[in-house]
Amino acid sequence: MAANSEDSWEIVDGLQRLTAVAKFCGNESQRAIVKQPDILRLSSLKKLEAFNGKTFADLPLSLQSGFMKRAFKVVTLSDKSDIIVRFDLFERLNRGGLKLSKQEIRHCVIRGEFAGFLEEMGQDSAFRSVVRLKSNQEADATREECVLRFFAFLYDRESFEHLVDDFLTEYMEKANNDFDYITAAAEFRQTFEKLAEVFPNGIMRHGKKKSKTSLILFEGVSVGAALAIRESGRLSERGLDWLANEELKRNTTGATNNKPAVNGRIDFCRDMFLGKPEPE
Repeated sequence: MAANSEDSWEIVDGLQRLTAVAKFCGNESQRAIVKQPDILRLSSLKKLEAFNGKTFADLPLSLQSGFMKRAFKVVTLSDKSDIIVRFDLFERLNRGGLKLSKQEIRHCVIRGEFAGFLEEMGQDSAFRSVVRLKSNQEADATREECVLRFFAFLYDRESFEHLVDDFLTEYMEKANNDFDYITAAAEFRQTFEKLAEVFPNGIMRHGKKKSKTSLILFEGVSVGAALAIRESGRLSERGLDWLANEELKRNTTGATNNKPAVNGRIDFCRDMFLGKPEPE
C-alpha cells in the first residue's frame, strides 16, 4: 500500500486478491465496499473436492475460524520515504505472473498530475507517428516512458550521472511537485510535429525501414531536435544520412547509458538538425 496526498492509503498491488477475499468471506456491507455483491464459491479443488461449490458460510466453523485468524503481510510505502527506496521496494514486490514495467511501477509509486500529463502527451498523434513500438510495448507504458525521457533529458540533463532508471524516477518525482505544463506541452507538440515531417516512417536506425524505435536513439533525436528548434526555430532539411554516422552509432549502441554517451548523442543530433557539418 502507498500513502497518498490525502493522508490515506491506496492499494498499489494485490487489489484482485484482496477483493477475492472480501467476496469469499466478507459480510454484505464489506462486499458492498468493494462493489462485489456476489458471494464467491469454491471451485476446481483437487484435494478437497467435497468443498467444491461451497461458500465460506458452508464451511465447518473450525475452518472459518482458522481462516479468519490468518495474518496478512502488508508492506506500506510512505510518501515521506526516499523515492528510489520506494521504487526499489515496489519492484521487489513485483514478482507476480504479470510483471510491471519500470514505467508502470513509477505510475504506481508516483501518483499525481505529472503521471496523467505523461499519458496525455503519449496520445499525441505526431508523437505516435514518430515513435514506433512493438505490440507488447503499447501496453506496458513504454510510450509514457518515452515522454518522460524527453522531458527529463531536455529539462534536467545536468542531473544525470549513470543510472537511467533512477534518474527518470527522481525526475518524475521532481516534476510532480514543480512543472510548467503549458510551456512543456507546447514545446513537446512543436518538436514532434516537426519530427513527424522529417521522419514520416518513424524514428529508426539508418537503412532499417521496418524496424521499431530504439529508446536510446529516441533520446538523442527528440531532445536534439527540441534544442535545435529552441536555437533556430526549425529543423534542417539536410536529409537523414547522418543517422549512419559512426559517432552516432558509437553513442547509441552497446553500453551507452552513461553521461558521455547521453551528451554525445543529444549534442550530435542537435548539431545535425542545425545543419552543422557532419563529423568525419
